[in-house]
Amino acid sequence: METIIINSLIVLAAFCSMEAVAWFTHKFIMHGLLWIWHKDHHKKETSGFFEHNDFFFLVFALPGIAGLFFGMKNDYNFLFWIGLGITLYGLCYFHYTIVIYVLTFDKLLPLLWPADRVF
Repeated sequence: METIIINSLIVLAAFCSMEAVAWFTHKFIMHGLLWIWHKDHHKKETSGFFEHNDFFFLVFALPGIAGLFFGMKNDYNFLFWIGLGITLYGLCYFHYTIVIYVLTFDKLLPLLWPADRVF
């Protein structure tokens, strides 16, 4: 029972810490060193479905994958639970950003209420 509580707290701490990591990374990395990847998120430069900004998805997945992999290799130690927290944060972020925000506000609402609709 004690192990379940400790592992759950590790997952929760990793999950919550990811919000600070995401804020820091967005402010200082995406709008700084890796602006070249992120700028098309603010100003569309490509005609395809994907943006250069989508590379960040792969970069941010690596710590979670590494934690899950090396944690499993070492008898499900703390790295696994950190990796799980990071991965769960990524799933929640994807669900909010893509499923709720983009599909609702960028795709669905313009279909229901076109910009030229008169009330």
